[in-house]
Amino acid sequence: MRTRHPLTLLLAAVGVTAGYHRILLEHTRWAETMWNPATAEYRLWVRSSSGTEPAATANPALYQSDSFAFTVVLGNAVPLRFGTYDADLAGVPRDVLRQHTVDTIAHYAAANRWVDARGTWGGDVYWDSTFESYFAAAAKLMWADLDATTRVNIDKMIQGSANYVVSIGTGNDPKSPGWTIPGLAGGYEGNTKEEEMGVRTMPLAAALAYLPDDPAAPRWREWLTRWTTNIAGLPVADQANPAVIDGHPVSEWNRSHNIYDTFAAENHGSFSPIYQESAETYPGRNTAQYLIAGQSPPPSQRRLPNGDELDTTLLRLATDSGVSAYPMVADRHHLYGREVLPVAYSAVVRGNPDAARAERMLLDHLDPYLHYPPENRLTKFGSAENLGAYEPEARSELAMAYLLRYGRDRLGGGAEPVGTGTFFKDVGSVTNHGTEMGMVAQQSPGALAAAVPKPGFVKFAWLPEHDDWFLDPTAGNPSFLPSTSLTVSDRTAHVYRRVRDGVDASAPLLRTSSGFAGFTTLPDGSVVYATSGLAAGEGAFHVFALNMPGVRGLDGDRAFTGPGGAVTLAPGNADGGVDQVNFPAASARYVRMLGVRPATGYGYSLYDFQVYGGGVDLARGRATTASSVSTGYEAPLATDGDSSTRWAVSKDDRARIDGSNPIDVTTSGVVLSDGPATGSAGMVVEARPGQPAADTERSAADSAPSGGPAALRASLAGGYLSLFDLSGTKISGAWLTLPMSGDVRLYRGTRRTAPGGTVYQATVDAADARVEPPRFTLSGTVPALEATVADAQNLTLKNLDTGGTATFTVHTADDADRAEVTLAAGEQRTVHLGGTRLTPVADLALTKTTFPTSPLPAGMNDPDLAVDGDSSTAWRPGTWRSRRRAGRATPAWPT
Repeated sequence: MRTRHPLTLLLAAVGVTAGYHRILLEHTRWAETMWNPATAEYRLWVRSSSGTEPAATANPALYQSDSFAFTVVLGNAVPLRFGTYDADLAGVPRDVLRQHTVDTIAHYAAANRWVDARGTWGGDVYWDSTFESYFAAAAKLMWADLDATTRVNIDKMIQGSANYVVSIGTGNDPKSPGWTIPGLAGGYEGNTKEEEMGVRTMPLAAALAYLPDDPAAPRWREWLTRWTTNIAGLPVADQANPAVIDGHPVSEWNRSHNIYDTFAAENHGSFSPIYQESAETYPGRNTAQYLIAGQSPPPSQRRLPNGDELDTTLLRLATDSGVSAYPMVADRHHLYGREVLPVAYSAVVRGNPDAARAERMLLDHLDPYLHYPPENRLTKFGSAENLGAYEPEARSELAMAYLLRYGRDRLGGGAEPVGTGTFFKDVGSVTNHGTEMGMVAQQSPGALAAAVPKPGFVKFAWLPEHDDWFLDPTAGNPSFLPSTSLTVSDRTAHVYRRVRDGVDASAPLLRTSSGFAGFTTLPDGSVVYATSGLAAGEGAFHVFALNMPGVRGLDGDRAFTGPGGAVTLAPGNADGGVDQVNFPAASARYVRMLGVRPATGYGYSLYDFQVYGGGVDLARGRATTASSVSTGYEAPLATDGDSSTRWAVSKDDRARIDGSNPIDVTTSGVVLSDGPATGSAGMVVEARPGQPAADTERSAADSAPSGGPAALRASLAGGYLSLFDLSGTKISGAWLTLPMSGDVRLYRGTRRTAPGGTVYQATVDAADARVEPPRFTLSGTVPALEATVADAQNLTLKNLDTGGTATFTVHTADDADRAEVTLAAGEQRTVHLGGTRLTPVADLALTKTTFPTSPLPAGMNDPDLAVDGDSSTAWRPGTWRSRRRAGRATPAWPT
């Protein structure tokens, strides 16, 4: 057998690499809580399978039973093998950690079922084989410290696991009840099979890396390629892809359908970024094995079909933490430790400079995240019910991310990061993910916005300045709309792209059981919300008010300032503790607590409902009522001054509480604090990211568009005209007054100007919304005028004055061209201006997805260059020889 050398010390650990090393050391404090001194090894389970904590453990938390605590050894091996070991950071001397690691590897290598059929772990594909692979990587890094018997046992485990994966072919693993896979067909609706296919690659990659001369190696490699290339299978793309991987084109390897054709993945019934990241996570884990073994990873681990496109989708939804927002999934969000490896893989192996910036943004957040209670944990928040079950895996993945960074010269060097401003410019986009996945999203330099009509997640999410820790869009948290449980009976959605339409924007509108609501997203990150008035609680958001030093805005509370004064949201609102809300004093007859969304399934309960004025609790002893009461826990008990009594919602009402069925508690004769807004008919809300308070006040004082039928609502936020028809009837030719000072902006359609104001003729389809960018501006002395704009280059002007002659200047919206126009009274003239791009155009192919997708065949450049609207770019097919005749087709792309 040829000798394979472990990963050698090629590079000084600096920057991101050093950051990973430091966090691994600090996380060692948590890893050591898994040490069982009674048996002298790390525990098998983070929590025992019987549901009780094992004796003699230093860790009192509750954990699930499939987390293989002992695989923390991979996270031990990296700081033991590389860099400078800092015992103060790790909380344990180096020689002690080394002994813990070696003893644990020896024990669990002997206890693996591929070594001993009576063993305590291993032998299953789901998910033992994943942890066998982590364990193998740790053992190979510590190889020089292991005895001969342990080395033999490790190789037996690696070989047995790989052979078993090959032996079951595309069938299900009979040892893993509950985990099924429909062969290579996969699945994408509701539950992608990315992860189920990815897990089968790990034993194969480990075996090929460490046992390359085994007689079974050719079969291992064949199945490694087959399962890896199918992870992100999309037939419409793959069957058009002649790129060769391991001797065969993608079109021959791939049979699965695991993602939507907008390059997004669902799991647990909704869009799930952490599962979509499987297309990077599994090749990342496998690549680390090859680096440890001193081998180059095979093409299948570096050229994943549709991988670039899946990566792009996530970047287009990125927050300032460098990872995707989670506007739907009810768990597995804000699990930063589980997202390091896929981002590192994209930056290092794919060489994506935007991913390299995202990696640094994530690392900047990971350090304060690690120190937020519970301290020294890499996973929190999104899967609280697991309470640390992901820690061993997160530690292993962080160690592998370190190895990718450390060995990046063997992988082509990786990418240098772009600047943060460039990053959000690069990933700017507008995407309609269709009705099945249910999301229209826009990434802009100023904000991330997403309209979600998906049942159970209905919201208009908005993350100003891409802040991952300000407004919480996850799961059932409301955003603009009163409840994520709204029933959406219909939706319209338009996306606009600058190349085709002259603006990057979106305009979705939802028809619900209680009315209509629309949402436009604009190029600067501003959004406009219009509603017919849906329910109490409309306009509510869930706000993070945490104390996480090092993360922008998380200094313990949130202060909100408006013309009426300031309100401070105390840290930990709705956490079951004491919540204090401060507001300017005002005389009122009642104070109302409106419960919009409970923190738990137990609804609401109040021991004390206190309202202070002049240092006195004015609510004590006052008449108090509640819309829901549990017998023995009546509303007056919240204001009786006795902290041992309480009001509680009835058991029957616990299940029905949401934004459309709020619970209120009201007490009389005290200072008033307004609860969540109730949407009034025709309400229009404009939200602008990063705007100074003075500018916000000025904006609030500006006159709004007015006129037309009650269902017609409009906004001029950002200089763009947002139009909404909040009814089931089309609005045709309605005259809308557009307040405007200075130069006159002209939008597509007909506009009339006159001293003191202008009007615009609006036509909007039933239950629809539109965004119109300015096409021209008029400057100088503009007469009473009728202007009809056809597109960005052509307009017709008619002087409506009854006498005299007027001279003024017409500019294109970008001021690339202008013309002086002189019109006599009653005169009409058509004006054409060049110098600017002609938009809108009817070319449906512009900016659409083209095939083949990644990886491209040899010599081929990106086919998107044929539909980018840029005449200076061109698609080159390259030198591949396969040809295929295309039949007649009628495209039906969503606009």
